[in-house]
Amino acid sequence: MELNVWTIVSALLGIVAVIFGIRFQNFKNLGKEAIDVLVTVFASVEDNNITDEEQEKIKKEANELKNAWKTFWGGLKKKE
Repeated sequence: MELNVWTIVSALLGIVAVIFGIRFQNFKNLGKEAIDVLVTVFASVEDNNITDEEQEKIKKEANELKNAWKTFWGGLKKKE
């Protein structure tokens, strides 16, 4: 059987697609958490005054983003 360049490229793209499919859920969650942080920060600074309640909400969203990042990055490191 003769392997040409396109066969190799197709196989590599297939492998990448499988890996991406497995990691997509974690990537999607990471993106959602990042957007949540931005929305919370923008809503908090809209009136040029950040209340204690808004600070707590920002901290909560930032912790959720940090946990999503750890899950995403940790999942990638385990597969290597």
